[in-house]
Amino acid sequence: MRKLLVVLVLWLSGCSSGPKTYAGDKVETRACRWCNGSGVDDSGEGPTPGGACPGCRGAKQLQVVIPGPKHPAWVKGVVRDLSKLPDGPGEVEVMMEAREPLKPITGALGGAQVRFEKDGATQEIPSSSGGRFKILLEPGHYKVHLSATGFADLDQELDVAPLQEPIWAERAHLKTPEKDADTTYYDVSLTPK
Repeated sequence: MRKLLVVLVLWLSGCSSGPKTYAGDKVETRACRWCNGSGVDDSGEGPTPGGACPGCRGAKQLQVVIPGPKHPAWVKGVVRDLSKLPDGPGEVEVMMEAREPLKPITGALGGAQVRFEKDGATQEIPSSSGGRFKILLEPGHYKVHLSATGFADLDQELDVAPLQEPIWAERAHLKTPEKDADTTYYDVSLTPK
């Protein structure tokens, strides 16, 4: 029982210890961007207009992570069956649908394995039944290997851009934001054997 209590205390202290940082990140304290440092919800849109700001909970300030060169960034992509893609003018629209999370993917190829290799380290993720995948990767240059049953393997290269925007710790949690400006998109098609 005592060990369980110690583990629970350590876990809880880790949850409230502030933003997760990586080598090269800097943490700054800034005026809350929602209330401009007043601590009051004067937007009229929050759960308690005139009450505590929902962003900083009345603290007036928040911690902000300024991402360093090793802070992971989102890579979002789609794997498609090349034989099911349209030819001609519809091509651009097909490629843009990957940025709309609820839109079905033309030629979606589920169960494809997408492997990223950088500096001897490997990370692999399968595409969902809708052909999509999403993974956090350290910025840099990757070799990418794609494979799926019944399709020719494909080897490519991909540069993952570093995060540019600060990461705000809000509403008692922090995660790497999924902003378009800080997301690397990777749309690829495999050829049936």
